[in-house]
Amino acid sequence: MHPLTEYIQQQFGMHYTQDESYYILDAEPGAVVYLGTQTGTRPEAMMDDLRQAARGEKPFDDARFVNQIPAKKHDHFLIPAGTVHCSGAGTMVLEISATPYIFTFKLWDWGPPGS
Repeated sequence: MHPLTEYIQQQFGMHYTQDESYYILDAEPGAVVYLGTQTGTRPEAMMDDLRQAARGEKPFDDARFVNQIPAKKHDHFLIPAGTVHCSGAGTMVLEISATPYIFTFKLWDWGPPGS
């Protein structure tokens, strides 16, 4: 997830936006893009589950919190700053960013630390 422009300005004194897009160069059948949180997601519940997963206590249930959007070749997804996102397995993605790739908050990296 990339921070909002206001956060970057307050924390780093820079006037960047980290909006980006995904252009799907290729996708296997059943491929998805993870984009945005599910309606009704409570941020504190998601963060609790992320912390437990990071400690190896349980797997992170991404389907509970994050939308899975079907993806096929030549699809284009606009991703505003502040949006949880990830390309899914079986996708080849061209990531187009509005700025250098310098502000990213990794919430989860699909496995416990060191895996």
